[in-house]
Amino acid sequence: MNSNHDNDVFIDLKLLEKVYGISSDNILELIIKQHALSTQEVIDRFEISKQRLVGLKNQGYLKEVKKGIFLREEVELLRKKQAEEGRLEKFNKYQLMPAFKTLDTGDTIINKLRFFDCLTMVRTDSKDQNYNLHLKDAFSAIVKTFENDKKIYFTKHKGFDEVSTFQELEKSGIIIPDADYNLKRFYEEKFLEKTEAKILNMPKIISYQKTVEAVNQLYKLKYVGI
Repeated sequence: MNSNHDNDVFIDLKLLEKVYGISSDNILELIIKQHALSTQEVIDRFEISKQRLVGLKNQGYLKEVKKGIFLREEVELLRKKQAEEGRLEKFNKYQLMPAFKTLDTGDTIINKLRFFDCLTMVRTDSKDQNYNLHLKDAFSAIVKTFENDKKIYFTKHKGFDEVSTFQELEKSGIIIPDADYNLKRFYEEKFLEKTEAKILNMPKIISYQKTVEAVNQLYKLKYVGI
């Protein structure tokens, strides 16, 4: 339990400089980037309106540590609680699965909201293993898509369930800008291995390491000739 004196604790960034070997300014910047979310990031993460976010804050579900700044962990734990209590399904008719589907062309679309909601359930140790198994299947679909020289597209939630063909995808307008990946881009941007993936604890997905190895091997075969 937090004491009333927690806010009086002084964090000496100069001491942390010795631990990490980087400047205190860089340490503070990394802490904010990795462990906090801005108002816009929360809105984008959950695809909610600013009014809805204000409502969550006013009802005491979310706390601003500074104006416009929220703790990432608190935000994710709220989402887990809403899912486990069935509140998302009851009030918004929203389910966490399916988070992906493969289209008639062999391209795969990933519902960004559902994918990261499933990941939240995994990283916060949900007892329901179906979320982890579903993400394992999503990883398998990604590898198969790249094996067939096709692309994956991250999409918005609204309209996702109505799309089953690539033609419908193009007309839907749900593809998130700059969120389409072929094998080359997926590998070179280290989608599964970058800091953001570690923050979200993507390695907890059952087939994580196997998928990383498969993507790396595919890249070598197609672009390096190994």
